[in-house]
Amino acid sequence: MSGVDPIACVAPSRKRAQGPLVRTAHQIDGSTDLASVFNSAGAPAKTLVTLDTSRRRSSTVRVGLLVVTALAPPLTVAATPSRDAQIWSEADFIGFLSKQTTLTGILIGRAGESVPNPTLTALGLQLDQKFRHWSIGLGYRRQAVRHSTGGPDISRLAIAVAAFREDFGRSAVQIRTRIDNTLHSSGNPWRFRLRAEYRWATPGMRPISYLFLNDEAFYSAGEWSRNRAQGGLGLNLGRGKDLQVYYQWQNDRISNPARINALGLHFDMKFD
Repeated sequence: MSGVDPIACVAPSRKRAQGPLVRTAHQIDGSTDLASVFNSAGAPAKTLVTLDTSRRRSSTVRVGLLVVTALAPPLTVAATPSRDAQIWSEADFIGFLSKQTTLTGILIGRAGESVPNPTLTALGLQLDQKFRHWSIGLGYRRQAVRHSTGGPDISRLAIAVAAFREDFGRSAVQIRTRIDNTLHSSGNPWRFRLRAEYRWATPGMRPISYLFLNDEAFYSAGEWSRNRAQGGLGLNLGRGKDLQVYYQWQNDRISNPARINALGLHFDMKFD
């Protein structure tokens, strides 16, 4: 031996070997070139380049997904039609100008749970003439609404009505058409209504005089925009006084609320 300490010869080489490894662990998350760092420690360069490339591809995929998500059109969810429970009331005061000719004064009021009340009020006058199975009428209405209808809050309507009725024993069928013209409308002022009704007389069930079902379709603004169905009974309250009590369901594509369940009361008083 030449007197050189073996430990002193080995120690420096260990320190030199540890230097790159310590630097690699400290800078692995930084911007240091991984290939050069690990090459200095004796690691294969090909493996490190593959690791770096896969990380870049993963980042590119994540960025691509974010861009696609941002540019994709939002999903549209159909809004649930609004609903309301209401009370509909009408009072008709009928005067006879002759046996087949009547003049009727009309009062209408409606109220609901989720709308400003009264949601509709109307005054009207109608002249009707009967010809055996047929009846023809001309009328006028002035009405005010406080819910969304797609039209004016206050409107004036000219109305034409034609109805055909046929009796079969205790049964009766009536087909009625009605045309409304909004007098001050600047757009399409016309609305067409078609109603079919079935009645069944109940002579042994006083004061109930009949039961009825009807369905009415509305055509306006170039489409069938509303459907209204009723079912109920007619009560005779004495001479010249009758009351209809009914349940009504309405589906509307223009007005809001669009779905209405209503209790209806329709009172008639006849004056000879």
